[in-house]
Amino acid sequence: MAASSENLSEWRSLLNSLTFFDKIRKQHEYSEGSEPKNLFAIEDGRIFLWDGESRLLTANLHDIIATDTTLDANESLSNVTPFKTSIQEQSLLCTDTPFFKVEHICFNSTGQQVLLWGRKGVSVLHLPRKQGKHGTFQGGKARINCRTVPIAERFFSTNPSIHLLQVSWHPGSESASHVVLLTSDNTIRIFDTSYSTKALQVTKLVQGGPSYSLSPSHSTFEVALGDIAMAFDFGIPCEASPNNSDELIYPIYILKGNGDVFLLTTSLTNRRYQQTRPQGPLVMHPPAEDNYGLDACSICCLHSNPPVLVVATSTGLLHHCVLLSTTDDEEALGSESFQRTTAVSVFSEKTNAGSTLPKQMKQSLFVYESVELSLTPILSECEDLDSDVSYPIMLSKDQQSEHCYYCCHGAGLHSVSLPWLEKMERFCDVDDKNKAIDDTEEAGVSELHQDQPCIVQHLVCTKPSESCPPAPVLGLASVVDPLLGNMILCLSGDGECFVKPLMSESERSTTSLLSEEPSDEVISPLRQLMRKPFQQQIREILQRDISNPILKTSAKTELPLEESFKLLQRATRILREEYIMKQDQAREETEKRVKILVQQKEQQQVDLHECQAMEGLIREQFSELAERYEDAQDKQEELIQRVGKVLHTLQNQLPILSEAEQGMKTELTGIEAKLGNLETALSQVRKKFGYRKDVSEVKTPTSTQGLSQSQQTQVKTLLKEENEKISDLIAEVRNLTTVVAV
Repeated sequence: MAASSENLSEWRSLLNSLTFFDKIRKQHEYSEGSEPKNLFAIEDGRIFLWDGESRLLTANLHDIIATDTTLDANESLSNVTPFKTSIQEQSLLCTDTPFFKVEHICFNSTGQQVLLWGRKGVSVLHLPRKQGKHGTFQGGKARINCRTVPIAERFFSTNPSIHLLQVSWHPGSESASHVVLLTSDNTIRIFDTSYSTKALQVTKLVQGGPSYSLSPSHSTFEVALGDIAMAFDFGIPCEASPNNSDELIYPIYILKGNGDVFLLTTSLTNRRYQQTRPQGPLVMHPPAEDNYGLDACSICCLHSNPPVLVVATSTGLLHHCVLLSTTDDEEALGSESFQRTTAVSVFSEKTNAGSTLPKQMKQSLFVYESVELSLTPILSECEDLDSDVSYPIMLSKDQQSEHCYYCCHGAGLHSVSLPWLEKMERFCDVDDKNKAIDDTEEAGVSELHQDQPCIVQHLVCTKPSESCPPAPVLGLASVVDPLLGNMILCLSGDGECFVKPLMSESERSTTSLLSEEPSDEVISPLRQLMRKPFQQQIREILQRDISNPILKTSAKTELPLEESFKLLQRATRILREEYIMKQDQAREETEKRVKILVQQKEQQQVDLHECQAMEGLIREQFSELAERYEDAQDKQEELIQRVGKVLHTLQNQLPILSEAEQGMKTELTGIEAKLGNLETALSQVRKKFGYRKDVSEVKTPTSTQGLSQSQQTQVKTLLKEENEKISDLIAEVRNLTTVVAV
């Protein structure tokens, strides 16, 4: 659970009470100019801030909150209340102090190394180990010497006219120690922090000889023509070959000042992709005469499906370009094909992480929408506008959502979310095995055709009017913590840190209603008429097109009374139109919906009473029908028995015997003949038995004495066998007699 809202102001004040913010407040040179900077970061619950000289200051954010009692396993985190306490701050000193002005700091993926870079150089600071109960560096020492390694120090010292445009960690480095540098001589160099003097890879972005003038006081032909690479960003990694899924290549999208986007494939392990040439410029659909602006300054690749490239210009324009794979025939069709092509054909080729594209496919940019940022609140009401004013924009991704990013510039901070990208991802992630193609096309295309532009919010405004000097943002970081909550921290030019929720209300996921859960039951006609859920309707009504930012100008800013009054009028109008009126409209819609639901409830209660009254009648009719059914069932069984008897009688009265009866007759005739033979044999046996009996009586006892013991035994055995045969014959005769009688 995050800190309670009533303690949020105290949380902010405690954060701004850190002493190392005073260092930035004294560095007035950072508040000058219009280019945004990034002097602080959040890593592993700790805040890091460059003091502008030679130290990296750090403190643990968890020291801001403390507990009065020890929390047990069953105690809620809501008992945690922040209070002013001593916050332990540490200073990380550089062993090799950068000779250049540090304007950006950036952590690698492991959080062990920090990039310190500016326009004139770059260094890598190695963080010490954490020790102790609270995870402090080296047990909580106040000042710690940290190993600092300069990158290409000799190159920048011998080429003073060349300056750095962007530095980033290479995401394909297994050791998280490779750095990518983009310099003003249209060259990308990849260094390993272990061997910082020599570049591992050097890629020239422009084929040809050097510039005629590399002096910082003179403009080169490349600058005049906008042929200088301004920024780059890494895309989604792809497989180097279908047979080897472990080896990945990392595309780099390079933006030039004239708006052209080039593609450079790199790999730290595969030599085939270590000396590649940039491809492009990528074709943009639909084409524009000005190539969507000639003052491009920043690019950001959102790792969604499909990927989206955000191109920013110094005039405040943002172009959201969908990166897709197309063939040569599709590119030849131009803008006409882009307007006529359906979403099914456009998004049929998916570009996921770890996928490979066919050789005949090329990547193209489809500009989905272009947005103009409202940099100054009263810009439209100013009469004397300077058309040459530029605001270089620094794009930063949101760590929690792939559909949101932030824009830092000399006039403040904007957040941009892309709700249409979620629909596009759902359409591209449809499982073809579980869903038919026709259903996919019908549901997905209809959803994509719904126009839902991006949501732009002006979070912090540092330049309310064109007459005010620019006050660039000095840092942007996010906090994701169960105690502090999900926040973004913005450091203004005067060293004050602002805390805002990480995600806007429109992007926060809410628990769905029971009526919104999918069900297999039949949908009522009323719900069929109301396609959108009521919760979504209220969310669309409350969606704000314009927001009131936090106003924080520099100390040198002095607004005239007229501009202050216009600013107040604008804020009042936004509060009335975007807040109060929309809340009133939502309240009216809610009351209307409640009224309809009350009427439906009353009607349903009337119908319920009628159903209850009809229930008794139905029960009585049911009992009557049950009795009649039982009587009919008994009558049916009686009739079946009578029909069986009639059929049996009729069958017996038939003059013609059936085949079964004829077979039985033949069998009985044979049995009768056997019985005659058995009777004859039985009479003979009886006569023999009587004769033997008479003979045995006539014979004297002496005659029997003539038989030996063995002969007597044999005679007894024969008589026993004859007796058994006679018994079997008698039993068979009895059985036959019974059969014949039947």
